[in-house]
Amino acid sequence: MPEYELKINSLKLNKVITSNKSQRVFFALFYRGIGVLLQFSVNIVIGQLFGARGMGIYHIYSTWMVMLADITSLGLPVYTMRKISAYKNKQQYQHIKLVLNQYLLLGLFSCLIVATPFIFNSHVFSEFFLQDIENAYILKYAAIAAVLFLSIRIISEALKAIGFTNFGILSESAALPFGILLTIAIFYQFSAALNTETLLLIHISNLIVVVIFLYFIWSKQIKEKIKQCILAPQQIKSPYSLSLSLSLSLNRSMLFIWCTMIINIWFTNLPVFVLPQLASTEEIGLFGAAFRLVMLSTTILVSLSALFGPRFVSSFKNNDIQSLKQELHHSQWYSLAAYLPFFIFFVIFPETILSVFGEEFIQAKDILLILAIAQLINSATGLVGYFLIMIHYEKKELLILLFSFFIMLPLMVILGNTYGILGVTIAYAIGIAIKNISSLIFALYVLEQLNNRGSHNEAT
Repeated sequence: MPEYELKINSLKLNKVITSNKSQRVFFALFYRGIGVLLQFSVNIVIGQLFGARGMGIYHIYSTWMVMLADITSLGLPVYTMRKISAYKNKQQYQHIKLVLNQYLLLGLFSCLIVATPFIFNSHVFSEFFLQDIENAYILKYAAIAAVLFLSIRIISEALKAIGFTNFGILSESAALPFGILLTIAIFYQFSAALNTETLLLIHISNLIVVVIFLYFIWSKQIKEKIKQCILAPQQIKSPYSLSLSLSLSLNRSMLFIWCTMIINIWFTNLPVFVLPQLASTEEIGLFGAAFRLVMLSTTILVSLSALFGPRFVSSFKNNDIQSLKQELHHSQWYSLAAYLPFFIFFVIFPETILSVFGEEFIQAKDILLILAIAQLINSATGLVGYFLIMIHYEKKELLILLFSFFIMLPLMVILGNTYGILGVTIAYAIGIAIKNISSLIFALYVLEQLNNRGSHNEAT
């Protein structure tokens, strides 16, 4: 075949690949967008029904739920994505089924160990962390919710890893807020007495429903995969094997991933731990409204991680450095393009957006603008942190997080004492910028090193 025909065919193939990738990204963002819309609706309802104080309580509860889930996760959600993506390429579905059950049991056991003290001694933790013993029920319910939330994350990552990306995205982002909205509507149909404690119980009830639903779908899909698999199932250990539990617990890579998740959640939610020392619950509610608006837009990155995570793993395993570099750059372009409409809206209409929660939330305008700029930098760097973890540089990502954390924490205390809640927000934005830019610089350095290593191997 003539050389020009080969070039033409190559260009056509690249166009098809790019087109398919764009379609997958579009649908992933579309399904995530449904979840974002529902989550946004939940926050509007909470703001309208309970005001700034209610928003503050809900923000503290959900933040502690996520934090406790990550602390006790052992790195399992991210490890699930990386491991099962590798097993899927070998069609080891029987192995995947048993290993996921092991991950769930291990995560449940770990989460219960940490959650139990919070459940039975919530007043002690509330007095220390929240400076308010009356809100002890917030931490108690957050500890219970953390167990369920971790299960949802593990199962949804497994679904994404075996190819059910859009379903995993839709179920993890949309099922819970839809259930909450429906429950609140039904509750008001029969009773108008709805307080913040009841709201948290509604949240927990819906978490239980989502866990059951997701595990049912997972079991059905993995059974179908096993039936379709033409390879003979491997002899593997029972999901209840103590030796397998120990091997997972003592896995060095998993330990670094776990530590990275813990530091990342502290890093991301540090304002929630600093603000109770400097601000009222109402002020935390104002910050929470702006924070949640921006964080809803960051779920774009979660959607993209479901698509790009397996590709990072595949390109790295195949030693295809050019493809690896290309996938990282694509994650940057897609995340930035997806976030820009949010950013423009946040900058041009901040008061309009905040007013949907209630007139008192307009005071959070400056907070929203600062957080929006920080998220713009985060989006421009793409999935760089996730990229480093997928290609086995989780230790370096952990060090970058620690470096950024220990810059942001004292800065937050200094500026917070001087400028209050606005100072905390500025310090938080600076910390996010330092972390993401540092990760991007190191990722580009790693790619250059891998490329040089590959060129050297070809030469020899």
